[in-house]
Amino acid sequence: MHSLEPEVEQLRAASMLDEQSATRLGALESGATFSLYYELRILGYAAVLLIITGIGLLLKDNFQRIGPLAIAAAVGLAAACCYVYAARKQWRRQPRSIVGDYVLLLGGMLVSADVAFLEVQLHWLGDRWALHLLLLAVFHAFCAYAFDSRLLLSLALAALAGWLGASRHLDDLFSSGYGAGQYGARSLLAALCALIGRVLNQHLLRRPQFNEVFDHYAINFGFWAGLIWCGSDRTLPLGALLTAALSVWTIRLSLQRRSEWFAVYGVVYGAIGLCMVCGRLMRDPFSIALVVLLAVIGAVVLLRSLHQRLRESTP
Repeated sequence: MHSLEPEVEQLRAASMLDEQSATRLGALESGATFSLYYELRILGYAAVLLIITGIGLLLKDNFQRIGPLAIAAAVGLAAACCYVYAARKQWRRQPRSIVGDYVLLLGGMLVSADVAFLEVQLHWLGDRWALHLLLLAVFHAFCAYAFDSRLLLSLALAALAGWLGASRHLDDLFSSGYGAGQYGARSLLAALCALIGRVLNQHLLRRPQFNEVFDHYAINFGFWAGLIWCGSDRTLPLGALLTAALSVWTIRLSLQRRSEWFAVYGVVYGAIGLCMVCGRLMRDPFSIALVVLLAVIGAVVLLRSLHQRLRESTP
């Protein structure tokens, strides 16, 4: 791999770079300094999931002794503490750290768990129990813009998808369920809602950092619709067409925006769709296994090629 250390030294010698900047760039090129941003993000998300899981197990084991109202109040108080912490940082105009981001995410997940718990225990929405997901989507979206949090926006979009019923069929993705048509349509509707949210954000709310979140959710919801339709003989042609079109579009989008995530979506979802279609059309297990093997190899080769092309096009 080509190193830019000689160029950095030349710029330093020509006084076009100050000593501090040259030292920092040289350390980055040599590998002496490297970023742990994504690793810390993963650890933060894992920590939030572990905390939520631990709270759930604790409440499950002590449900009868504590009582539902006391549990709801305790979880609500913990969520309020998370939001107060974030609000104080914002009020003082202090930048929120990675830890602060995940404290805010923890608060949002606690709110979701608390509302769902109250609905299960009190049935306060009756037959319209799913409406609590829409209320959570609105609440999380409001807090996302209030606190400038992409993580809370993700919670809002996930809650909206749950209200639309987009995620209910994902456990049966590879089976020919009776409701594949309607659940695929619901996933596609969720994708359209995410696209509408992106347009509104870009032209009215003007939070450019949120556009990528809307893009990721719209692409994933769209692919889920295609794969769900591929799981049923009645909707197989439509699902294959949608999955293929989205795969080509996301790969082209990855090259335009230099985003490896979009390339991964296009290649991986496309390979899964191909395997599902062949599994429906073929009857010979050996032929199906061969297609799956070739799809995996082709996906790896294509991802490597796209990765190299994106690296070469990066300025």
